[in-house]
Amino acid sequence: MWSMNVPAATKLFVWRAVSDLLPTRKNLWKKKIVEDPLCPICNLNEETISHVMWSCPATVDVWGDTRSPISKWPSGDCNFEQKWLDLCRVMDQESMEKVAVIMRGIWYRRNKYVFENKFWRPGNVVQMAVTGLEDYYSVNEKKTGLNKGKGEDRGKSHWRCPVDVDFKVNFDGAFDQSSSKIGMGVIVEDIKQLRHQYSNWKVVFNYRESNEVAHNLAKMALLFDEELVWIEEVPSSIHQYIVKDNLCNDLQ
Repeated sequence: MWSMNVPAATKLFVWRAVSDLLPTRKNLWKKKIVEDPLCPICNLNEETISHVMWSCPATVDVWGDTRSPISKWPSGDCNFEQKWLDLCRVMDQESMEKVAVIMRGIWYRRNKYVFENKFWRPGNVVQMAVTGLEDYYSVNEKKTGLNKGKGEDRGKSHWRCPVDVDFKVNFDGAFDQSSSKIGMGVIVEDIKQLRHQYSNWKVVFNYRESNEVAHNLAKMALLFDEELVWIEEVPSSIHQYIVKDNLCNDLQ
C-alpha cells in the first residue's frame, strides 16, 4: 500500500483500515465508549471495518457504481485485511489506487452522516474520490515538470539541527480537495528557553525534502477533526522521518 501513487493521508488511512484501527462502532463498543456496536447507517449489523468498508448495504451501493473498479466483486461479509490482500493480488496498481481513495470517501461519508446527519449518494462518493485522485495525478505531473533538473539539489536537502538559537519551528500545510480539509503540522525543536518576546527572528523556505516531519504531520492532520499535540513521544507514522533527520545530522 505504501508504494501507491496516492496522497500520504490516503496511504495512512488504508493502513489504519487494514489494521482495524479505525474508530468503528464495534471498536468503540469494545472500549465501552458507545452503548452498542450497530452500524449507524443500516442498523442491521455490527459496524466492523469489514462492514463499513465492504458489506454494509450503503457501501455495496458505492462499490456497485459503474466507475468503481470492483463493481462486480461479491459483497458478503469478510475479513477485511484478507480482502485487501486478495484485491492486491488480482488488480493493477492504478485500480488499487482508485479503491484506496474510494475507501477513504466511504469513511468520510460515514463520518458526515454520524456527526452532521448528512448523507452522500453513492455516485457522489465515487465522483469525489476519482476526481480527487485525477487532480492528484495532474498536480504531481506538473511538479515533476517544474522540478526537472533540480532533483539532485533538492535530494541533498535535509533537516538541520538548530545552531545558536533558542528554538526552531518547522511547519507545513496540506489540503485535501475531496474533503475540503486543511491540515497543519508544526514541530518545535531543541527548546532551550521560551521568552514572551523575540526581537530577532526569521522565516526561511525549505524544500519538502528538508521538512518531511512537518509535511507528513500535516498530511496526517487531514485524518482528524481535532488538534493533537505530542510532547517527547511522536506518532509512529512519522518516526521514520525523525530517524532519517537524526542520521543526516549525525553524518555531518
